[in-house]
Amino acid sequence: MDKRVIPRKNNLSKLENAADTYLQLKTKDEQILCLFPTNSDANDFNNIITERMNIKTTTINAVDTERQARNFLLKEPNYKKNKKAVRTKPKLSVIKTAGLEQILTIGIGSQIMLRRNLDTEIGLVNGAIGTVMGLVYGKSTPEIVQKIIIKFQQITEFIEIERYSADYEIYARNFISRSQFPLTSAWGISIHKSQGLTLKSVMLDLGENIFEGGMAYVALSRCRLLDNVHIIEFDPFFIVL
Repeated sequence: MDKRVIPRKNNLSKLENAADTYLQLKTKDEQILCLFPTNSDANDFNNIITERMNIKTTTINAVDTERQARNFLLKEPNYKKNKKAVRTKPKLSVIKTAGLEQILTIGIGSQIMLRRNLDTEIGLVNGAIGTVMGLVYGKSTPEIVQKIIIKFQQITEFIEIERYSADYEIYARNFISRSQFPLTSAWGISIHKSQGLTLKSVMLDLGENIFEGGMAYVALSRCRLLDNVHIIEFDPFFIVL
């Protein structure tokens, strides 16, 4: 395992060192993906790559609306009369919000991952990786992104992605309907988000941030070949398979 560990340059942090190696490897394999134990490290890594690639980003906020529990449970058809905007968005893990980010920060050239099954026949499935090729703004609302144009790795034509709406419970009998693009930044993603993916090549963080039994196994089993596994950090003390 030690032979697969990326050498650390003394003057760089773990994530900066990983970013250097990632950009070098990506010139040979465009599909390489970085997996981290925590969303925090994945987000920081994505920010570093975005900066180094000089990508001008746009911030897209989710639109959350509160739904009365009685009407939600009865699934009344004319529910718009009973909706009201939520002024303070609940800060919940994306795991609990149907995979929809509260804040999505992307730009032309950003690598993203689709978080919902939209059209399984053509490959628009949860886990599909692509690159943002364009942002379409509203004519009457030029400050609001209406569509995101993406070139997915396994699909020939460009795909326009629109906002997706999903409901989730914030606490007992109190529900939120969230409207957001079903995407997440994806040069680096969490090991949890990688479950179910089969990847050609990966970079893995198997260091002290591994916090749950089985995480290392999930990460290592994403890749088909050991030769295509590159380890950012490895500490056997924290590995519980």
